[in-house]
Amino acid sequence: MQNKVNMEDTISNENLKNRIICKACNTGNDASATRCRKCWGRLTQKGFNTIVEPELVSSSYETQYLNDYRKTIANRAMIKWVLGLTITLFLILAWIINVFQFNVNIETISPSSKVSNSQDINDWPMVQKNNHHTGLASENDFSISEGVKWKFTTTDFIHTTPTIVENTIYIGTGDNKIIALNTNNGNVIWENTVNSPVDVSLSLTKDIAYASLRDGRILALDRKNGKEIWSYDTGEAIFGSVTIHNGAVYGGNTGKRIFSIDAKTGELLWDYFTESWVITAPAVKDNVVAVGSDDSYFYLLNAQNGNLRYKLRLGSGENTPTIIDDTAYFTTATRFGSRLNSFNIQRKNVRFAQGFIRWWFQLYAWNMASKPANPIGYNWGVELRRETGGFQIRNEQVRSNLATDGEYIYVNTFEGNIRSIDIKNGDTLWKISKSANIQSSPILSGSTLVQLMNNGTIYGINKNDGSIIWEYMLNEEVYGSAILVNDTLYVPTVEGNLYALG
Repeated sequence: MQNKVNMEDTISNENLKNRIICKACNTGNDASATRCRKCWGRLTQKGFNTIVEPELVSSSYETQYLNDYRKTIANRAMIKWVLGLTITLFLILAWIINVFQFNVNIETISPSSKVSNSQDINDWPMVQKNNHHTGLASENDFSISEGVKWKFTTTDFIHTTPTIVENTIYIGTGDNKIIALNTNNGNVIWENTVNSPVDVSLSLTKDIAYASLRDGRILALDRKNGKEIWSYDTGEAIFGSVTIHNGAVYGGNTGKRIFSIDAKTGELLWDYFTESWVITAPAVKDNVVAVGSDDSYFYLLNAQNGNLRYKLRLGSGENTPTIIDDTAYFTTATRFGSRLNSFNIQRKNVRFAQGFIRWWFQLYAWNMASKPANPIGYNWGVELRRETGGFQIRNEQVRSNLATDGEYIYVNTFEGNIRSIDIKNGDTLWKISKSANIQSSPILSGSTLVQLMNNGTIYGINKNDGSIIWEYMLNEEVYGSAILVNDTLYVPTVEGNLYALG
């Protein structure tokens, strides 16, 4: 009876017939191989490589072949193990970085006071009334019955939205003036001439009026007499108002800066550089500064030190974010027009996520992956478009801020459309269209939505169904927004007039 032989010591004649031995390195190869697996020499019957007859093959060749094969398998296993360990360590490191949010930042300077924009219900101290920019005037319905209460005329245009604190209304003009008026009769209390046109709204506290100028300066003026307290030069033009919160002035400029300045002293607390202009007023909630930039990113910064909490590419920021609870609502400009977005401002940045999402979208564009889910924290987005008949769709642009009652967002577009949109899911409750353009922000008063058109027409709209309640014709062109305080609507015009309507 034939004894069993270990496979490492010998092979069958049948296997030997299908074996090629490389004469260069004496390595056994499969008969189908064209090159040696060890030295990569060509395996042919010509030259020094040839098929070896079975009787010429010793068991040592086959043993070496098996050993080499086992080493190859072991090496592959080692590579997989090392690669798996590397990926695991990388993921652990990324998790640690995201949890602890390591940021390199200069030493934090605390504000010297806790002053903020006036919170009095009878004031309108900044863009859309408060730090959250809700545009909510009061709980009472409003209508224009008396007409013009008084009218103040300047020598140049008024593009700024007025602001009010303690029965004093503040405006900026195209002839380089900041003017304070009595809200009861329109009489001038004081005026201050500056070095450039005043294009944006003043931001007010109980004692100080903060003006953003086209020449790049932030001016702090005594609210009662207009005297300059301090001035800070940001270096580039400013086209957005500032927000005052817990002793700091927050704003942005065309020098790609988001900055925080001590509201009392004018000392720079911190700044953060984006990749393009910042031309809207930031919204501030607790310790979060929310603002969009022309670089197409929406930024969330730490209010105390300017560290980046999160940024998301959504399109160029068109307006000041409106905040309800922990959610910011804002519009962005994309190549498809304007989009209304809803985003959780408590979201923190996830390192490497932006690149991952970008590649996922690229693979999706190549039909190599499914459509990516929304980034964590992004609730919904609504494209603002108008149908013009048939299959034609026209994109719309938003050139004003939003208003909200906590349940619905009210947004208008330059093309004359006004919408009510559910804040929970982005569904449209109603939409109305007008022939005139719109650049003025909507105002909420009770169940009335007040909307000013560029041609001077003012509509009172039922916020629940979009029906027109009343209409008033001012017959002057308007680019700025109106404000509503104590049942009086204050309207600035391009002709340089400020109207008090009631």
